[in-house]
Amino acid sequence: MGVHSDIRMDLKIAFIGCLMVVLAMAVIATTEETSSTPPLVVKKVKGKKMCDKGWECKGLSIYCCNLTITDYFQTYQFENLFEKRNTPVAHAVGFWDYHSFITAAALYQPIGFGTTGGKVMQMKEVAAFLGHVGCKTTCKCLLIILLWWVYRRSCELGNVLVVFKP
Repeated sequence: MGVHSDIRMDLKIAFIGCLMVVLAMAVIATTEETSSTPPLVVKKVKGKKMCDKGWECKGLSIYCCNLTITDYFQTYQFENLFEKRNTPVAHAVGFWDYHSFITAAALYQPIGFGTTGGKVMQMKEVAAFLGHVGCKTTCKCLLIILLWWVYRRSCELGNVLVVFKP
């Protein structure tokens, strides 16, 4: 009877452990679902519509009424754009990721970063910023080639070239 009771006790402990894991996963899933869509607070201040979208666009602002960056720029897009950001040749290995970018951008969205104009304009602004960051951290050679091409093209067209140091 001792061996069977030990086996039963082990099975009960294993069952309770599995049940706790499933319960924890369910709690995490519901927390992620509710936290991914922050509540939108809309108020009229001096005749202007002002919004607050929680952590991503905090504080009443006219810009928070527009789309925020996570509405049109997803994790997989960031990963596809910067898939080599953690390779040994990159200048900022391990420095940035999607979550860090969104967290930093959240500070500037209430004052208009990525939230000004329509969706296309917002996407262009974020793309320009990410292109600048990408050049400064990973693609110096591409920048040199691009500047060379612009210089050569300007000379061919007879345009005046403003020389600057990147």
